[in-house]
This record gives sequence, C-alpha cells and structure tokens, in this order.
Amino acid sequence: MNLTNQQAEGLAALVIGLGTGFTLLLIGLYVLLVIAYWKMFTKAGEAGWKSIIPLYNIYIAFKIAWKDGSAFWIYFVTTVICYVAYGIAATNAAGSSSGDVGAIIASVIALIAGIVSLVWNIRFLIRQARSYNKGIGCAILAIFFPNIMTLYYGFASTAIYQGPQD
Repeated sequence: MNLTNQQAEGLAALVIGLGTGFTLLLIGLYVLLVIAYWKMFTKAGEAGWKSIIPLYNIYIAFKIAWKDGSAFWIYFVTTVICYVAYGIAATNAAGSSSGDVGAIIASVIALIAGIVSLVWNIRFLIRQARSYNKGIGCAILAIFFPNIMTLYYGFASTAIYQGPQD
C-alpha cells in the first residue's frame, strides 16, 4: 500500500493527535486522583501534600487503613519479588528451548508472591472501606474499580474517616 505525502502527513497528524489526547487524559486522571487522595488524607488527619508523591501516597493510604505502615511493606516486598521473579522466569524461558529448572523455580516464586500481594491488597481495600465507614460492598467495588472508589472516598460527604477498623 503506497501512501501519498498528503495521506502520510494526515495519518501522522492523526496518530500524534490521538497520542496527545490520550496523554492529556491520563494526566487529567492523575491530577484528579491526587486531589482525591489529598481529600482522603485530610479527612484522616494526614497532610494533603503526601498525595503528590508516588508510592509514598500508597504507604500513607496503608497507614490510614492500618494502625501503622508495616502492612505496606509486606505488600510492597511481595509485589517487587513477584515482578523480579517473573522477569527472571521470562528471561530464562526465552533463552532455553526446554523447561529450565531456574525458570520453573522463578515462576513458582512469582506465583506465590503474586498471590500474597493480591491477598494483601484485598485486605487493604477491605480495611480502607471500613476506615471510611463503608462496608464490604465498597471494598468489592474497589477491587474492580480502584480509581473510582478513590474518588468516592475523597469526594463523598458520606465517606467519613473513622480510623483503622479491626
């Protein structure tokens, strides 16, 4: 298929326009989520500026849902182990034609760490819902729609921070 210069320029402009629009949409969503986290943090008595710093804002969210931030470290470490082990497994599997023992062990470690991380995240979402005076229904929604529930906890007047609930 041969394109004329005018068609190629039009196609390039379309791709650039779509990429720019998508990027602006993601930036807008990020800003909206930072604002929602800011409101969530201020409801819980934390400084709102902590919502601006990536990863630290997740630590603070865990700290708000639990009495301290130690639960975050379990989630963080298991997530990192999962991704590192998966990378090792993928690298080993790509380099060999048969089942490499190292790739299998790394895959099992990635699977176990991923499951622990997932369970810990679900526990966090349940505790977060309870700490904002919401039930298991909001926690289930947060599993499937985490950004929407972050906006809900931040902006809803009925989402009142009650402190960590056991």
